[in-house]
Amino acid sequence: MKWGRSKDVLSLKGGKKMNESVRNGKLTKRKLLSLLVLNFDPLGLFSPVFVKGKLLLQDLWEEGVEWDEVLSLERHCQAQEILEQFESVEVLEFEKGVIVRQSELHVFADASSKAYGAVVYVRDAVGNSQLLTSRMRVTQSKLSIPKLELLALVVVFRLAGHLFGLWNFACVVMWTNSLVAKTWVETKESSCNCLISNRVGEILFLQRCHEIQLKYVPTKLNPADILMEGMNTKDLMQSELWQNGTHFLSATGPVDTPPQPCKTTIDDESCLTAAVRELKDEGELAEPGKLWHIEGSKVSFTYMLNVMRNELKFVRSDADPFLKLVFLEQRHHLLSVCAYLESGMKVPSHISNFAKQLKLTICNQIIYTRSRIAGAVGCKAELLFLPAKSQLVKLYLNHLHATHVHCCVNVLIVLFRQECWMPGLRTLAKGVIRACRVHKMTFQLPLRLPLPPQLPAARTTLNRPFECVGLDHTGPVKTDTRVVYLLMITCMAS
Repeated sequence: MKWGRSKDVLSLKGGKKMNESVRNGKLTKRKLLSLLVLNFDPLGLFSPVFVKGKLLLQDLWEEGVEWDEVLSLERHCQAQEILEQFESVEVLEFEKGVIVRQSELHVFADASSKAYGAVVYVRDAVGNSQLLTSRMRVTQSKLSIPKLELLALVVVFRLAGHLFGLWNFACVVMWTNSLVAKTWVETKESSCNCLISNRVGEILFLQRCHEIQLKYVPTKLNPADILMEGMNTKDLMQSELWQNGTHFLSATGPVDTPPQPCKTTIDDESCLTAAVRELKDEGELAEPGKLWHIEGSKVSFTYMLNVMRNELKFVRSDADPFLKLVFLEQRHHLLSVCAYLESGMKVPSHISNFAKQLKLTICNQIIYTRSRIAGAVGCKAELLFLPAKSQLVKLYLNHLHATHVHCCVNVLIVLFRQECWMPGLRTLAKGVIRACRVHKMTFQLPLRLPLPPQLPAARTTLNRPFECVGLDHTGPVKTDTRVVYLLMITCMAS
């Protein structure tokens, strides 16, 4: 990188030397690394150009390619395509002069499955915005997208704290397109996951120190998304989004917050898929079935309630452990329904055919349904909605059945519907009662006749005929002329 003093610009020259070295000999990992680091870009103004090169090096490390090992034909073509991007533009230039007096600092964060980073813009009172710097990091472990978005926010807040110490900005605004990471910060999430709790704690500390605002921006208006996808040199120099930021930074006066996703972002299937992908979280939401099984043995509802209560106590949260379990089950089985309800839109029939009929609502990220007997004494107006395939329902029904003297089906349904509602409850309640061993032993065993006694000795000892006899009689029996009685004499030995 060079500084043009006459024009006051920072420039980066494209290198024919790189292309010649690639074409004249066999390319190795050592040579590829030496070619990629020829350009020194400490401010990250040209980071989208070098993203693909960093990702290619990461793939080579994961494949176990040695330093002096010749790359395969596929990798060689990828490297040559990356290095030949500098042929189209001889010089890349960015303006160096930045006015920071009475200016605003706007930082955009984004993450993908392979990288995460941030882009910083300075905006004056007139509405002129200019790229200041950017940071991009390649992911080193397989984390979920929301966790990577949270790591991108950490980079954003660290970078903003460093710049805030150099200049006094009028305001500092952080922008992210991740609703999950934004919710973690706003609700001061302190889950049992150390990565989330530690990063959220650092963000809250930096936010209090520098009075930083955190706002939402749609993905299409986020210039940090260019960092994740990469861009060739020609398109980068023509990109207004990268050089000057999104369009609402150019407006005069205070920056208006972009529309929230509940009104504009979830309007088609592609946006809904992105929202559903953001709501997933590795461990807690991806496989909540692990909560109900420990080393292959089925646990009880009381045990899981105590485990969740202890975890909430450890993070100093007064949340209801049962509601936390319901939240995990709803996000696992009803993720698409949650996305539509949180966006304020109607749930289509192909997503759920019972959402309209039951008038599902969402409050504090938990789905409720309206009760039909809300006016009765002791009955709630809204009930927790649980999916039919939820393992939590079976554990809860077993708990109610055992704690209420192994009640019948109707009583079990009444007890369950005091707090929750689910479709097909009667069938599941019958299955729970049929599987109960205590109920089988107490109520469902058939009446058994007593065992017959031993025969008397006269029946089993060898004697003369009619030495021991048995008598039996019946009657009266009416005939045409008289009434008779019958006496039957039977030999007990023959």
